[in-house]
Amino acid sequence: MITRIIYVAGLLLTIMQAAYCQPTKSNLAVKKHPQFSLPGRLARLRMAKEDTAKVDLLLEISSIYNRRQSTGAPDSSIMFARQAAALSQKRDYTAGYCEAIFLVCKSLLKKPDFRAAERTLDEATGELKVRLLLVLSEDFLGKMDSWPDELRKALPYITAAKRLSAQVGSRHWITESTIVQAKWHFRMGQMTLGKNCFYEVIRYHQQIKDKPGEAHWWQELGRYIPDTDSTYAIEIYSLRKARTLFKELGDAAEEADCVQNEGFIHSEHGRDDLAEKYYLEELRILKAGGVTRKMSSC
Repeated sequence: MITRIIYVAGLLLTIMQAAYCQPTKSNLAVKKHPQFSLPGRLARLRMAKEDTAKVDLLLEISSIYNRRQSTGAPDSSIMFARQAAALSQKRDYTAGYCEAIFLVCKSLLKKPDFRAAERTLDEATGELKVRLLLVLSEDFLGKMDSWPDELRKALPYITAAKRLSAQVGSRHWITESTIVQAKWHFRMGQMTLGKNCFYEVIRYHQQIKDKPGEAHWWQELGRYIPDTDSTYAIEIYSLRKARTLFKELGDAAEEADCVQNEGFIHSEHGRDDLAEKYYLEELRILKAGGVTRKMSSC
């Protein structure tokens, strides 16, 4: 009887956790809000009702503090995120809870306190747990001076994220996990393995006939793969594949972005003649598409 009670209690706890953090479709970046808006948001917070709108406001404030470089900013971000998590649980606001725990994890990493950030995994299930696992792995990948032994510490988190995303059937997080795995291979100098991870994602979008998704990941492959003499050809090939798809979609801004990136790669390989050609082509595409933006390439 006691064993059965313990089992049921554990099952209920699991169900409650899943209700709070199963679905989350965001990425691994903290949302951007204008830094100058913080005083106004803090003023609004003092008069806010205890509802989901207040949760969103708390999350915005936490995000602003997370992006600040001052010494106490991570602690402030954590404080407001914890308030958002508590109120989300009271209001049964799953999205708010998920974003709050994500911000706690990101801010703990900024302190930096990796072990405390890792403990946020105990507050998550399902897709949120996948997201946190990838955040933890990117803490290793984000340090550009990391040696291979340090980078290897990221792999268990990536492997766990990929396994869990498959278990919960989340196509979004299967993709995100595979892309982080690709970045890891690139950092380890394993270009073919990293490239194959991107191809795995691209093939999926081809199978479901998602042309915008396919174009995006061709473009990201061209951007993410480290630029070397041996990867020069695949960089150009990927960007041209993306450009063709964006042109078919009528997306002049993204098509021009692919052309600009190709021009930059050519310039990095001493092909200034080709670089100038592509920068001019970028201008032509933007003009023809009626797109106005600041040009950083010329």
